[in-house]
Amino acid sequence: MMMMMMMMMMMMMMMMMMMMMMMMMMMMMMMMMMMMMMMMMMMMMMMMMMMMMMMMMMMMMMME
Repeated sequence: MMMMMMMMMMMMMMMMMMMMMMMMMMMMMMMMMMMMMMMMMMMMMMMMMMMMMMMMMMMMMMME
């Protein structure tokens, strides 16, 4: 009986550990995805700004 109880406890502990690891991995993946999205957004914004600046420069040149 005691042995069975010990085995059950060990199994439960292992399962809990596995679940925790899976959760951690999921969280890490989510964080990475968020970071990537933020980086992409920043890049897009920069590109837009550059395009706007170029357009403004062109307009200025045309006005001259």
